[in-house]
Amino acid sequence: MEWITIVLIVCGFICVLLGMAGSVLPVLPGPPISMAGLVMLHYSGPTFSLGWFGWTLAILLTVIGIVVDYVIPSATVKMFGGTKAGATGAGIGQIIGLYWGLWGSIIGSFAGTFAGESVKKQGWKQSLKSSVGSTIGFVVSALIKLFITFVHLIIFIVVFFIGL
Repeated sequence: MEWITIVLIVCGFICVLLGMAGSVLPVLPGPPISMAGLVMLHYSGPTFSLGWFGWTLAILLTVIGIVVDYVIPSATVKMFGGTKAGATGAGIGQIIGLYWGLWGSIIGSFAGTFAGESVKKQGWKQSLKSSVGSTIGFVVSALIKLFITFVHLIIFIVVFFIGL
């Protein structure tokens, strides 16, 4: 194996793992990073081809992951009666909470939504309800993206071992 092939395979695998981490961390776009890892594997050599089915599945899942990332959190905030201020607070809270890891992001999302709803003069009950909706949206979105990146990992491993 040539050195460039090894570098592309290792970088591709790291991207797939980073994509998995990005599924639960709000700063990294998980599925697109994971997809970049599959692209690196594909271009590492002629024996590592995903084929039309692998590409179709990987691209479709990546697009679903991107849509889920934008739709589910805001939809659950609205479904639980939240406002745009609550959704904005959730995003800010996730980023601030990131300092304390995954649990910090979840708690930050909850607290940020509560603060945003409180600024909009919502009662504490409605603010609490919106915060629960925001947290549910964050967790559901993260789980779906984690599943997608796990499928990317399986594709990577299968293509790698078939190509050897």
